[in-house]
Amino acid sequence: MQMKTRTALAAYQRTAELACDDIEHTLFHRAVLMSVIPGAFLADEIIPILEAFVEQAEPDARKLPEACYRLALLHGTKGPRTIDTAKRYFLAGQKADQARLPCFRDDANEWRKQAGALVKRY
Repeated sequence: MQMKTRTALAAYQRTAELACDDIEHTLFHRAVLMSVIPGAFLADEIIPILEAFVEQAEPDARKLPEACYRLALLHGTKGPRTIDTAKRYFLAGQKADQARLPCFRDDANEWRKQAGALVKRY
């Protein structure tokens, strides 16, 4: 499984090198794959990729809410000094959720719950 994930990650990185303009594949999916390889990547390596996706994504992009909630979690787990950034991304995720078609709103449900619980804790 880890080998397949690394192969997929290499493919996404190659796509980015070829200047593909599909940011969901070059940024979002690459960051997600980086986060599932145990011990291979740190939050500090994943955060800039997700932030680039959030910055470039259309307001109604399907993966935008999930990216925002993931960023809220990543920043929130760094401790109290980054909680304002976590809250900002959580609110951005909620706003992005509202911009999407209703049929896609459940896509980020689990991420929304986790990020919401973390933000509330502070």
